[in-house]
Amino acid sequence: MARHGAEVSFCVKWTLFFFNLAVFIGGMIALGVGIYGRLLQNDWDDVANISTDPAVLLIIGGAICTLLGAFGTVGALRENVCLLKLYYYGISILILLEIGAAVAAFVFQEQLRDTAGEKMLEGIRLYRTTNEQTNLDDAVQAVQESLCCCGATSPRDWIDNNLYHNCTRNTFRRVLSACGVPPSCCQMHGETNSQCGYVVFPFPGMTPDEQALWPSIDIRDTLIYTQGCNDALYNWIVGNYAVLGGVAAGILVLQIITVFMAISMKDNIEYILMEYDATSGPNTKRYS
Repeated sequence: MARHGAEVSFCVKWTLFFFNLAVFIGGMIALGVGIYGRLLQNDWDDVANISTDPAVLLIIGGAICTLLGAFGTVGALRENVCLLKLYYYGISILILLEIGAAVAAFVFQEQLRDTAGEKMLEGIRLYRTTNEQTNLDDAVQAVQESLCCCGATSPRDWIDNNLYHNCTRNTFRRVLSACGVPPSCCQMHGETNSQCGYVVFPFPGMTPDEQALWPSIDIRDTLIYTQGCNDALYNWIVGNYAVLGGVAAGILVLQIITVFMAISMKDNIEYILMEYDATSGPNTKRYS
């Protein structure tokens, strides 16, 4: 039986509108930050590709959020069936991709750890190699400070892979940071001594006078972090499984709710179009 005077649900319409308006604005911000970051990160070209560059990931994520947010916002505001369909089809595909990505990350977690370690080692190798490496240097230091770690697998990664921290006699004579690690490896992050990570490893052919500069293992372990960033990141993820899982589940549920809201609104509009004459009845133009 026809429900004369039927209207689209006020609650569904404006909830969908404001939610997607927020998504659209957030997507635009992420897109802008990603583009700006990419313009500043020319020095990342050697260590990051399209799958790992944070700026590129921000651009992709921002573009998706902006596009879907626009579909949802305009579709809800204008009560447009076509845009609502594009919106919930897009969200449905995104949900499937997210589930697939989560499964792939679980199955290939060892490969992901290896890839992260390779990128960290490459960042260590390029650390301070040119005056234009500031973004990369800041990223490497931020990782070590936030995760309380040093190197990819251990602090010795700096000795084995970085020119300025290399531990040969010639390097030690020329560079103060030789046989050491950067300040971001220090447990105090340089608050008391920005050179706390210097000369924490021995170098070949040490003289008695030079041995005085080398702290014992016990002292070294109190000065710098001894855990590699690969293990630190893995331990952080394992230790926060509940939080990460809760956030992921919350986002997934929210997406599913918006899909059902969009479908409900679309069905409501189509019912109204069936109730009235599609070509000459009232209120048909705003639904087309």
